[in-house]
Parts: sequence; C-alpha cells; structure tokens
Amino acid sequence: MSLTFKSLLFASSLFLGHSLFAQNYHWDDVPKVQAVSDTFKKESAVFLLEKRIVKYVPAKNDDVDVYRTVHRIIKLMDDKGVEYFNKMTVSPAYGASIEAIKGRTIKANGKVIDLKNDQIKTKANENGDEQYHLAFEGIEKGDVVEMYYTEKRSFNNFGAEIMQFGLPVEHASFTLEVPAFWIFDAKGFNGFPDAKDTVIGKTRIYTADQYKLDAIEEETYSDLTPNLQREEYKFSYTGDSKSRLYTWNDMAKRMYENNNSFTEKEIKAVTKFLAPLKLDDKSKEEDKIIAIENFIKTNIVYDEKLGGEDYRNMNFILEKKTSSESGIIRLFIAAFQIAGVKHELGISSNRFEFPVDERFENWLRPDIYVFSFPNTKQYLDPVATTLRYPMIPSAIRENNAIFCKTITVGSLTSALASVRKIPQLDYTQSVNALDADVTFDNSMVPTVNLTEGFTGYRAIGIREISVYLTKDKEKEFVQNVSGIAQKVEDVKSYSFKNTGMEHYTDNIPVEVHCEIKAEQLMETAGDKWLFNVGDILGPQQEMYNEKKRKLPISFAFPHIYTREIVIHIPDGYKISNPEIVKMDAALSDNNMGFHSDYKIEGNKMTISINEFYKVTSLPVSEIEPFKKVVNAAADFNKVVLILVKK
Repeated sequence: MSLTFKSLLFASSLFLGHSLFAQNYHWDDVPKVQAVSDTFKKESAVFLLEKRIVKYVPAKNDDVDVYRTVHRIIKLMDDKGVEYFNKMTVSPAYGASIEAIKGRTIKANGKVIDLKNDQIKTKANENGDEQYHLAFEGIEKGDVVEMYYTEKRSFNNFGAEIMQFGLPVEHASFTLEVPAFWIFDAKGFNGFPDAKDTVIGKTRIYTADQYKLDAIEEETYSDLTPNLQREEYKFSYTGDSKSRLYTWNDMAKRMYENNNSFTEKEIKAVTKFLAPLKLDDKSKEEDKIIAIENFIKTNIVYDEKLGGEDYRNMNFILEKKTSSESGIIRLFIAAFQIAGVKHELGISSNRFEFPVDERFENWLRPDIYVFSFPNTKQYLDPVATTLRYPMIPSAIRENNAIFCKTITVGSLTSALASVRKIPQLDYTQSVNALDADVTFDNSMVPTVNLTEGFTGYRAIGIREISVYLTKDKEKEFVQNVSGIAQKVEDVKSYSFKNTGMEHYTDNIPVEVHCEIKAEQLMETAGDKWLFNVGDILGPQQEMYNEKKRKLPISFAFPHIYTREIVIHIPDGYKISNPEIVKMDAALSDNNMGFHSDYKIEGNKMTISINEFYKVTSLPVSEIEPFKKVVNAAADFNKVVLILVKK
C-alpha cells in the first residue's frame, strides 16, 4: 500500500472510529423462510437467499481490513437436494481467516436445530489450506438448511461476487459498506443490477438485489463463467478529491515504470547476451522480433514460482539462465530497446473467465502479459515458452488489453493506456487438414494411409507433443491422432514433419503421416460389404438432445476442417449408395457451415469435406441453425458406404 494511500486511510479513521464498522453479523432468531416459486418447484434444491456483505473496516497502523460475509438459505426439494447439502465445505480465500461460522436446519414443521460445535470441523485440504466442514445430520426432503460465515481478508481496492449457480436463486443480495467519503464504482453483469449507494451517518452503503435467478450450467460450446450474474466493485475516489483512482491509465503508467528502466550495466549484459544473433545484420523488424523471442525462450528458463528483485535484474537472470515472469518481461523490453524494435507492453485476461471491460477498471481481471508491435500489427506472449510470434493464447484474442502507449514531455517519458481489442486470426490460419487414401486387400480389410496436418491454433498441443514425445510413446500418440487405430499394433508405420516451434511463425503445418490397418471399418451383410467411411473423421460432437439453450455459443478460435478421402474400389465391386455422403448445412450468413460432396472416376471415389467456423460466437437465437452444422459432421460420422458386386 502506498504512503499516500495510507495517509488517506489514516484521515478516514480519525473521522470514523472503528466501532462504526462492527464486523459482527447476526441472523434472525426466528428464521424467515419464503415459499419457492412455481418455476423452481421441480429443482432438487433452491437458494431462497444468497447474501453477500463486504465491509471495509479501518484497523491498526492506518490499515484496512475487509470482512466478507456469505449467508445462504437453501430449500431441499427432493432426495438429491438432501444429498447435495447434507454436508457443506467452506474454504476461505487465500490469506483469509474465518472469524465466525454457523449453521442450522429449519424442519418442515418450523423446528430449528442449530449445528453443534462437533458438527463444524476444520481440516486441511491437499494443499494445506484450512477448510471448514459443516454436517447437517438428519435432514430430509422439505427441510431448509441455513448457514453463514464471515472471513477476514486483507485490503483490496477491487472485488467481485458471483451470484448465480447451477441451482436457482430466489433472492440474491449484495451489500458493500465503506467509510462515507470513500466512493466506489459498482457494476452488475449479465442482468445483475448496478449497486446503488446511500450514506447513513458516516457509512456509505452500496446495495443491489436480484430475484428469481435461473439455474445455469455449462453447455456444449459455451463459456459459463463470463455469463454468470455478478457484481464487481472498485475504489475510485476519496474525500473531496476529483481525481479518479486506479484507472487504466494508472495501470499503464505503473507497468511502464516497473519495466522500462535499466542500468548501464544491465544494458551492457543484455547486449552481450544478444550478440550471437547479429541483430544489426537484420534489416526487417519482424526478423529481429522472431530471433529475439526464439533466443530468449531457448536460453532462459521461465519459472512461475520465482520472485523477488534478483529475478528482475538482467545480470542475475543472464547468469542463472532462469527468471520470473517479471524478469522475462524486462529482458524482452531491454532486448527490443537494444534492437530498435517498436513495441508496446500490454496486459489482458482470460476471456473464457472474465473479459476485460474497457469501461470498468477492475484490476483483478488482467493477468496475462502480451507485447504488441505497431509496425507488424502482431503480438507476442513473453512467457508462453512453446508459442512463437505471432501466436498468443487464444484466451486473450477477441478480448480487450491495456497497452502502454508512451508519451514524452521534455526529458520525461511515461505511458498512457491504450485499451483495444486483440483481433482473432482469420479462420484460414487454424486448419486441420486430413487426407486419407483407402485400399483393400483380397480379404476386403481396409488399409488407410493417413496424412493429418495442423496449423495455427489447431496445431497447439500436437506440435508440442510431437517435439517432446519420447520414442516409446510415439505410436500411442499416432493412434490417438488417427482416431481409427483400435490398438497400437494397427499403426503399421508413421512419421512426423514440420514439428519445430518455429513453424508457429511461418504457419507451415505440423504433419502426422501414418499407415493404419483398420479392419473395424468393414463389415458384412449377406453378400454386401459395409464400409464405415464416416469413422475416418474420428468422433464428432453431437447436439441432438439438447435442453433449452441459455448460454451464447462460443468457440476458442475461428477454424476450418478440410478432409479428402480417396477410396480405391476393389475390382469387381461398385458403391451402390455414393450419394449418401452429400451433406449441406450452413448459417444464413455462411459464417459456419458443413459441406460434403464426392466424385467417382473409374474405380476411385473421392470425398471432399469442408467444415468451417469463421466466427467464435453466436447469440442463443442462432442455436438451431448452429446445431444443424454441428450435427451434419456428426451425421457424416455415421455414414456407411455399401459395396456390392457389379
């Protein structure tokens, strides 16, 4: 905590006194149990109340403690609900301590049974963190269980409370209490209201209430967490000051000042480290970026467990050949400065969890660093050791990032925030291409010569495994990639091509070549042979019996699948139902689709398949046409060609 901010806290405590922020919480002596809405009566359990209270309390040494209370009242509607909640576990936040915890059961006849001390036990989990276990004994259908706990946390300028779960909530309540002349911003997401404030005496109280929150769970092709109703809050003003605190500009300035200052000795050490690259001989800025990244990631080991000032010092890092995240970032910046590479350091978040909101400056969210290069309009992740420019985690694409845009006034240089969205790669950059050549022996046993190539984000995982895999595990890996080898012995031969990490830069596909004996693809039915050609695609996602959709459709990245299957029809046979492979499904705007067709030339049938997803998200209203595209691939997976004698 900065000296300036601590002085503000001290001034606050002089006015307020600690007693105004008593952290004790009390529930009603006589529980108030509301009825369950008709819409929720078929649920196994219903949260009648989900209440969160967060209090900022001035403490000793001009510091501030945060007390967070969670109060839950849950109606058990059936035996499954009883099974869900006959035991509850409370895990305090990292560094927090439980100050109070209680539980009780309200029977259907109104009788209240408080949990005894021996029904609330503490036990460390596998990580050594203390947990509290509440045992509600003898509960049954129709009962209500109630519990609350208060935890003491360290001060934080930011916070968030998720208020929606896999079970419905009748009433969700959020309260934030702070000294009267502190001003927070609060924002509700996904339908939860923005908390509004009122001042009572010397306390400012923010409240937000929501009613009848539907149960919400993960769905196929969805991101659950960012779509849950929640409330976020941040400290923005104090006293009569008009100066806004903790803005994105403040974050950018802090990032710049923490990472862009080097001693002469450090610059000399990094210059010597980079000497083998002969950067002066490289005229293109992009060539310098590629060379610097590969050299650092090859020679310096990133260890996320490391910390401290030593691992921010260039001389120490280059001597030890290992570094923390902060040190790696500084090493990249020093290298870019020496090489004359124009760059901007930025930070983003995992959009599959909590995307960065440009208009709400919650510093809890951004935690993934990234470099932007204005001249090439591409990006680099400094600590993703297996990725290479311009590949960055898909979680930060199509998500806002806060970049440091430098400004110079006289001899002083600092940074302002440039908040902008990192674009997705075009769908043609992430390809899974399959080429299969099928022949049959005299016993009609198929052999499939398979070449499968992966580019862009489709190559992630495949490229790394093919580089680091030990020889004794290669066949098993090929078996898994092929999807049609029932056992390792069915892989008759294999090879890999273009496996190096450098191919993330040129996007040359990593390829797996293999020959598979696939007798399971052929069956007999009287005098007919049934060839399960659809199985060559491998297992496909199905969306046939889906519940009513609640969440938007989401993909990690745009991508495309291309397949070409060549079938050499045995002499004396023909395929009696070739038209069965023809399928066509697409969205009205053609942003997603599945198309398959064929041609027969002599004894050779060639099947061509094109499945593409140009965008990564669709609204719930598009679920039916989307399902048709997905299910077209699943339907093709079931296609069986019939071979009969001519």
